[in-house]
Amino acid sequence: MPQKSLNLAVIGGGAVGVTAVCNAVMMALETSRRTTIFHFEHQEPVAEQAQDGVPIATGGIAYNRAAWEMKVNRQVKEMGLFPTHDELHLLKWLETSADRSAWPEAWRSHTFTENDFLPRPIVDQYVRQCYLGSLQSGALFSDLVTIHPLREEVTDIQPNTSGRNVAACRILTADHHTYAVHHVLAACGQFRNSTPEFAESVETNPAYIGYLWERNRDRPETDPAKTVLTVGTGLGGMDVMRSRWFKAGIAELLDVLEHARDRHETRALLEGLADKYGFESLRRPKDLAPTYRRSQAATENEKRQIIQGLIDAGELQPMVLTSRHLNLHFAYEEDFVAHPLPLPPVDLASLPTDIDQITEYANRLIEWTDREVVGKQRFGKLTWEDILWTVQPYIPMLLARVEPNQTHLAAAHHDYDAAKTAAQRELLDRFHSFLTTHHIGMPKETIDIYDKMTKYGLLIPVAGQMQDILDFGNGLNVLIEDSQGQALYEGDVDAVINAIQPNSDITHPANQNHLLARLAGAGLARAHKWRLGIEVDEHMHPVGADGRPVTFLTVISGASMVGSLFEQFGLLTFAASLEVSAWITAQAVERVFGRTPAEEMTAVNKPEMFAAGAEICLPGRVAQKGNGCEFWVQAMNLPDASQLRPYWRATLAANGTSVDVCTFTDHVTTHPVPRARQ
Repeated sequence: MPQKSLNLAVIGGGAVGVTAVCNAVMMALETSRRTTIFHFEHQEPVAEQAQDGVPIATGGIAYNRAAWEMKVNRQVKEMGLFPTHDELHLLKWLETSADRSAWPEAWRSHTFTENDFLPRPIVDQYVRQCYLGSLQSGALFSDLVTIHPLREEVTDIQPNTSGRNVAACRILTADHHTYAVHHVLAACGQFRNSTPEFAESVETNPAYIGYLWERNRDRPETDPAKTVLTVGTGLGGMDVMRSRWFKAGIAELLDVLEHARDRHETRALLEGLADKYGFESLRRPKDLAPTYRRSQAATENEKRQIIQGLIDAGELQPMVLTSRHLNLHFAYEEDFVAHPLPLPPVDLASLPTDIDQITEYANRLIEWTDREVVGKQRFGKLTWEDILWTVQPYIPMLLARVEPNQTHLAAAHHDYDAAKTAAQRELLDRFHSFLTTHHIGMPKETIDIYDKMTKYGLLIPVAGQMQDILDFGNGLNVLIEDSQGQALYEGDVDAVINAIQPNSDITHPANQNHLLARLAGAGLARAHKWRLGIEVDEHMHPVGADGRPVTFLTVISGASMVGSLFEQFGLLTFAASLEVSAWITAQAVERVFGRTPAEEMTAVNKPEMFAAGAEICLPGRVAQKGNGCEFWVQAMNLPDASQLRPYWRATLAANGTSVDVCTFTDHVTTHPVPRARQ
């Protein structure tokens, strides 16, 4: 019996939205199912015209607006759009299909490996070409696939209540058009950064940049004579640092001082930098006598003197980089397999329950990890994943155990559940920057830039809390303090750049125009009690106001989502890489077409392993190993257990037969399939 035709809506024109369209086209051709795809995007140019008149998409804000000095945060092998079909699709595209004619020379002749970290414009080109290929496939097989790229804003999604089984819902747009569809894949992007409390008084000042990716904004970090303070040491903060390194002349200056060995060449190059960046001090041979006279590269002391001379002359100013813990996260080109560090067993009975005491314990846990893990990570011994997987198992346990204090009870009018939720949010805030920071890896090159800028006084890292910003005319006066209220940094800067994570609270006033917030207002979604986006079930369907999943809607990117897929690992933020988003999207598309994803796993209950109600959650973190896989699963829901046993190790047979999952002494049999992925 032939399958019914499918009307599918994809909302979002960035990389994830494109991934949804591409995978849907592929599934339609594989299943021979007549499919119409409505692809909506009103912000990014989903209907931008190519030379041949065919509308194409872009990689979205993360890639389309990035310069060549900005790299992705994962390796080539983890950035393909078709992870369930071809994990090395991006590498094969780089080798055989990429148009390198407009690339910088260094990349035009580069031989790529699966461990490379790419400049983001290359990923943007890859996303565009994949989309164009899907449109061409749709044109070639028009009897099966029709794609409508639409520059329309989706304003509402309404369930079909007519009783006729023609479509599950209706899409309404700002252009007053209505589209009847069977399923919606929402890749509607992140929320905008909300204005932090410390910046509210200067929000309208041009020297305060509240949104890093604003089009056509002033780029103060590219002006070497401006002092820039960046708040946030995540991917955005590193982008600003890399942009300053390459665009403000710092990289070129150090390259000349380190590699030019002929004094005539050195003088010509330095004077060229003076013309290009305004480094007039480089025109004065008397101040640079050793460098001009020697027929070899400048010594470390000479480089410091030259750079300090530029700083003293006001021609080159330092950048200030700050966050609460100054956690920096770096991945390396080596193909590491992450393993959590063995923390000492935790006696649940000995832990406190008061929020203040548990918060103190959480701080000690973070400090221990910073000391024992992060320090080693900087020397290539550990990866950012080691850090995450060491700390994450403790978070659900602490969240479940924490009890509100009288302050929370008073604030919640003695409502215990509301007070406990407030205490949990307070505890999560302690882990928030730590988890989100270490959730993202970066190439070793970024470490080198950070270290060099710090060594020469061109980067001032400050681990503290922004307390105040004052307007003083053309710039801003800033104050950073430690947790004890002691001033760590105070001074005038030319610009402050907000590079902190977007606010994920859909009830926040700044997010009220976001589609997910509007859907929550209509009862098709609801905010999570911890204000981490929306609740979703294990298939990424939003949980409606009535507590039931909205099965015609799948949220595949955007706001932070808390549900069984994420919650079991303490992963309380949105997917941080294209790989994870692409995998979630591919799985969602397969379900829409009636297929059970080949890698899907269900939770298995083995109460005899722990106390009553103990649960072992699958899937776990997976790394390729030999002919099978090695993965880790996390024990959850242990209210009566005397010891926390966070990880279970398993080796999965390549053919998917049942295998044993065991710790040192305990055994449990499961029936997973190979290549499970988070």
